[in-house]
Amino acid sequence: MKILCFTPLPYGSGAGWWGRDLALTVLGFRDLGHDAFLVCYRTTHSKDPEGRPVFLIAPDEAGSPSWWRSQRPDLVILGLWTRPKYDAISRPYRDWE
Repeated sequence: MKILCFTPLPYGSGAGWWGRDLALTVLGFRDLGHDAFLVCYRTTHSKDPEGRPVFLIAPDEAGSPSWWRSQRPDLVILGLWTRPKYDAISRPYRDWE
């Protein structure tokens, strides 16, 4: 099962991410044998410098139904603390089919 855990926050080098929040969810799903990834906005890096399971994307990709379609996820978990602010992101995901 392919699982994407998205949060509209900048990732940078990934420092601090893998001990909290959605990254722990990703690691838990991976321990269960699923193909899980954290999806965040890229800043200074185009990929995780330590090879961790993360997709670093631009905001316009997150708002694109074609990006979500190309990933072919079985499950998407949206970590949106202020949901109305990020409806522009969740809408393309819901409309990707």
